[in-house]
Amino acid sequence: MMDENLFTDGSKWCWHPDVRSGTACFIIFRHEFRAEEAELKLKINVSADNRYNLYLDGILLGRGPCRGDLSHYNYETYVLDIPEGRHVLSAEVVVYYHGPCDDAGPISEVHAGGGFIVAGGVFKEEVKLIPLDTSGNWKCSIDHSRSLVRRSDCPVKGFMAIAQMEKVDFAFALCSGWKQCDYDDSGWTIPESIESAIFSGRLENTSSRWWLTPRTIPMLEESAVEIKGLIGWDPSLLEDGKLKGLSVSVGCELSFIMDMGELCTGFPLFSFVSSGGAELVISYSESLFVDGEKQVRDDKSGTVFGYSDYLSLDSGSSHFEPFWFRTFRFIGISIKNVTAPFEIKEISVRSFMYPFELKASFSAMEDVDFVPKIWETAWRTSRLCAHEHYEDCPYYEQLQYAGDTRIQALISYALTGDGRLGLQAVRQFDWSMLPEGITQSRYPSSWVQVIPQFSLFWIMMIDDYYWYSGDKQLVLSLMPGIKSVMEWFGKNRSGSGLISGLNYWNFIDWVDEWRNGSPGRNPEDVLTINSLLYAEACRRAAFLCEECALPSDEYKSNYKDVICAVDKYCFDEDLCLYVDIPGNKGASQHTNAWAIISGAAGSLKTESIVKGLAENPQLQQASLYFSFYLFRAWELSDNYRFFWKQLEKWKSIFKWNFTTFPEIPSPETRSDCHGWSASPLYEFVSRVLGIRPLSPGFKDILVKPMPGGIRKASGKAPAGNNMAGVSWITTECGEMEIKLDFQHPADVKLVWPDGFEEFHKELKSGIFSRELLCQP
Repeated sequence: MMDENLFTDGSKWCWHPDVRSGTACFIIFRHEFRAEEAELKLKINVSADNRYNLYLDGILLGRGPCRGDLSHYNYETYVLDIPEGRHVLSAEVVVYYHGPCDDAGPISEVHAGGGFIVAGGVFKEEVKLIPLDTSGNWKCSIDHSRSLVRRSDCPVKGFMAIAQMEKVDFAFALCSGWKQCDYDDSGWTIPESIESAIFSGRLENTSSRWWLTPRTIPMLEESAVEIKGLIGWDPSLLEDGKLKGLSVSVGCELSFIMDMGELCTGFPLFSFVSSGGAELVISYSESLFVDGEKQVRDDKSGTVFGYSDYLSLDSGSSHFEPFWFRTFRFIGISIKNVTAPFEIKEISVRSFMYPFELKASFSAMEDVDFVPKIWETAWRTSRLCAHEHYEDCPYYEQLQYAGDTRIQALISYALTGDGRLGLQAVRQFDWSMLPEGITQSRYPSSWVQVIPQFSLFWIMMIDDYYWYSGDKQLVLSLMPGIKSVMEWFGKNRSGSGLISGLNYWNFIDWVDEWRNGSPGRNPEDVLTINSLLYAEACRRAAFLCEECALPSDEYKSNYKDVICAVDKYCFDEDLCLYVDIPGNKGASQHTNAWAIISGAAGSLKTESIVKGLAENPQLQQASLYFSFYLFRAWELSDNYRFFWKQLEKWKSIFKWNFTTFPEIPSPETRSDCHGWSASPLYEFVSRVLGIRPLSPGFKDILVKPMPGGIRKASGKAPAGNNMAGVSWITTECGEMEIKLDFQHPADVKLVWPDGFEEFHKELKSGIFSRELLCQP
């Protein structure tokens, strides 16, 4: 629970007086105090610029602040019991490089360049006995042993947006006991107060760069994970999933690889004892490279190629843990320039992810025996792409893109019932609004990028969240943003009624034949899919307005007008398809799927289109990402059987020994783990089992199974504050039996695959059977 009241009029940010704002550095802080009696509580609010790790008596309390922007700068609240005696509260704060995009810190973080704040203290009930506010009795020091690796020095080229790697020279390290009570900090510096604490939404002046707001998501989950194997060294050194007791002699040069068995996001922890110097390079990769290329992900003849941390040992005991998490399936260790013997006492790994709790389950008939592996792999993909916000990929970018996030959030709602990360995402894209009235493609982000289509996906995200949460107040708060985006697109309609050529990056999907992910070659190209996405956003916006008792006629009128324009100018009678650009012959699964989803294609055109979506090789093909919208088109056209055929793309990936689903289904993919590729999870639960809301917030529950040709399936999923269990089986004679079981009685609408509907009030469980009028 966040406690704003811990801040007072005197709460101040502080910083090291000898470090200029914006200087890349590591600053450490400590504050000793004594609890004179038992049954006291530590209650503090903490934030920092750029990031902090907070400790009490050397034990990690938490990491933060949660990512936001300067107008919504997060703080965390810590409340815990304090035993009687001496204690020390300590923190380490990093400031990343700020500069050109190719050499900046993590792009998903927005900062001002250095600061640390603590408000609160040690309390007996509501009385503060020991103040721990900054500056107070805090001390600070520059950690000269740690520095950052400039991105230009990273061997991995291309777009990298993550936190910079680290260099550590233990010859300049402070005694490791600085987090403990017995440390002598008499030579440390008193931090200077720099700015007052002020709060987002209640600003009276511009006395602070940070507009504070409480963290709205839980602290991330950290847990031990096992190292599964060693490549190039004695595997007997592994004990309980940790590497222990590796002795290295003078002049020795060696390299080996730690194999995690599956992709991880987390912190490797190293402990050394040395009597002299040595240099270590710790490299991280998603897969092994053979002759500079990735094919089979765990080919033992390959090597690790990736970003690296660099350590220079000195005499004594030393420890290393990177400040921010790393992404790896393989960790390469290279040791050289050993001037004195040393021992690697231990290497262990701790995972780091958003604490989703998987509540859903799914199983299907034996003929689709690949489903359990898809379920496991997709769930791992989803988890590794969710930390302080959703991420496109954990290795290269860690950026929250609206197009990716819509799918990721739906998976979270359907499988966990946890909407907190989705709610945060919806709000953050609202914060990203540019003065011209359109949201940014990714946010939080210190560098602006616009993909206009992603602004329309954001409106759909709001609608998605509303259906799962029923939070009408949120929708009302976002109405100005919805209106702004819709007006921006309205201004970009041509005389024909279509959305005209748009500025910015018109990304649709990664298609080999498309330049930069777009069917158009030039900004002035009119893309049919833009009008279709706009039409769907009009329909969703109209629904949300009606739910909030607001006028919706304009959105409804615009929807009809743009649909008519698409039908008039974008349908090719010879091809019996909607073309990607009016007047051209190029067509794609993408445009035609959206023609069905948006309602532009009537029943007759849908019938001619839908088979081509599955079987026409002349159509530009959807990637794993855009397959989500193929699924929607097949669902709406009663052709969900093609879902199972499309899953062959996911199944094919396993021959390269991926443990997550990649950006594209190819061994040459850049990213081995991409959240947008986990969409089968959503299909299994919300469509094959058929568990979804009938009314916003699951006030009523819809169960609408979509077998798509398979004969049986079973599972469960969260349904608001309820849990829904569904099991169904069909026979070759066309009979179907459905078993329903709910944690609490619920009003349920059961829709059979042939369209027959039943309503059940206060249903707790039941078995239903009938002969279907058509094959499911």
